[in-house]
Amino acid sequence: MAFHLLILFNLECQVKLQAITIAIETCHLAGELARHLQAQEAQSVDDKNKLINEKDVLCVEIAGLCHDLGHGPYSHMFDNKFLPRVGINDWKHEKASCDMLVIIC
Repeated sequence: MAFHLLILFNLECQVKLQAITIAIETCHLAGELARHLQAQEAQSVDDKNKLINEKDVLCVEIAGLCHDLGHGPYSHMFDNKFLPRVGINDWKHEKASCDMLVIIC
């Protein structure tokens, strides 16, 4: 029994680490994309008409970091397999992510 618990604990740690890694990677890629768009804009628009500033880039990075906050444990498996089995069919992790940010802020 203890061996099985150890395996489950190890699996849960790996899943959490993977989720954190994905969030950080998404944050980084979102920031890179925003900076690329900012650089493209800088080449084609004068300073007073620029739309993308550093605050916008930061907001895009934060959105990338937070985009999956609303997932349950084991991510899509929880959302798509577990919740319907217990009678919850209208769960959307995107809405749960937004709800969490409203509560946090």
